[in-house]
Amino acid sequence: MTIEDRLTGVLHERADRPVDADALLATVLTEGRARRRRRHGVYAVACAGLAGLMAASLVAALGPDRGLAPSSWDTMPVLPGVAGEPGAADRPDLVGTDPNVLRFAVVSAPWPAQMVDWSAREGVEELKVDMTVGEILVSGSVQVWRGTDPVDSNDNPAVSNETSSAVVDGHPAVVEREPQPWGLNQWLTWHPEDGLTVRVGLLANGLTTMPGSPSPDQTTGFGVADVVGLAELVGFAHAVRLDRTTACSAPFRVTYVPADGRLLSCFGRLYMTATGDTRDGGLLLATRDRLVQVGFTTAPVDWVSRGPGPEAGPPSGSTAPPQTPTVPPEPPLPTGVTATESTGGIIANLSTKPRTVTTGLTAWASYQVDGETEAAAIVNGLASAGAPDAPTTWPRNPLG
Repeated sequence: MTIEDRLTGVLHERADRPVDADALLATVLTEGRARRRRRHGVYAVACAGLAGLMAASLVAALGPDRGLAPSSWDTMPVLPGVAGEPGAADRPDLVGTDPNVLRFAVVSAPWPAQMVDWSAREGVEELKVDMTVGEILVSGSVQVWRGTDPVDSNDNPAVSNETSSAVVDGHPAVVEREPQPWGLNQWLTWHPEDGLTVRVGLLANGLTTMPGSPSPDQTTGFGVADVVGLAELVGFAHAVRLDRTTACSAPFRVTYVPADGRLLSCFGRLYMTATGDTRDGGLLLATRDRLVQVGFTTAPVDWVSRGPGPEAGPPSGSTAPPQTPTVPPEPPLPTGVTATESTGGIIANLSTKPRTVTTGLTAWASYQVDGETEAAAIVNGLASAGAPDAPTTWPRNPLG
């Protein structure tokens, strides 16, 4: 989605109010910079372009067998499924119909996972995993959606992709490779059922070396392009299990739901650190003519005031795990500017004060203009349900 698309969406959303063009642009650019940091990483490194040489032998070696990711791969963190719910293989028509259920699971990853996040919204379900191999950062993604039209991705339309073919679970697949100065971004797309699309991606985020020190490829000749290859991409596709499910919920119940309120999307996130796992997530609610996003975290949060308006909640995501590099803080969002995220959340700097729901669980609500009273009532009505660090004890549906 381009900046122009985002601006158009926000202008439509704010059609009945005056628009501060400078503030609006600042908001969109802030989000763009955050996406660019995630995608490009700290350093740019040269692309070796080795993947294309492996295509023919790879397809023959892996074959069409279901779920055969390489046995040497790291096991993904266990994300609870939803009992009694079918996966996309059995009911492709149910994909993206229930924000509390992803109708697939990912059973392994090429390298140790630092963070996993997952989300479900109308028509689309998605899981992402951030991994490290040595000093290399790689992001993997899985998107499952109804239909064949493309959905939002990190693909840069300004760069021509190289395409080739592969096979996943006996289905023809298209491999797209996007050469970049820092490495090779790759996607693989196939249709396991009529009207169902699955796309996996491996993106070379960059190097964890801090600024001012030589990058690994300068000192050892080893860089991003030597890590992310076609073998890893096709293996990651075979790690996607469409006969399983992944739950998306929260460790509380929303006891106050405004009239006509409904759940639009759900997201969860798991950080793996040396001191233990941290979880956070959120629920996006539609309430009459506005959106409210209820967020939560099991980690201590350092609350920071963003100037006029109520005390701000945490940014999207809690404190990053210590294994990942830090980046300078971004300037605050202009007060009152909101927009709808393509992934099913909202961009908003208006937030209720944090509330400790129970020991080890903090919650808040981000809201759009004029939604403060409603958002505060929702947060005050949250009732603890299950242990914050044990998602198998969380409710199937946190609303009501």
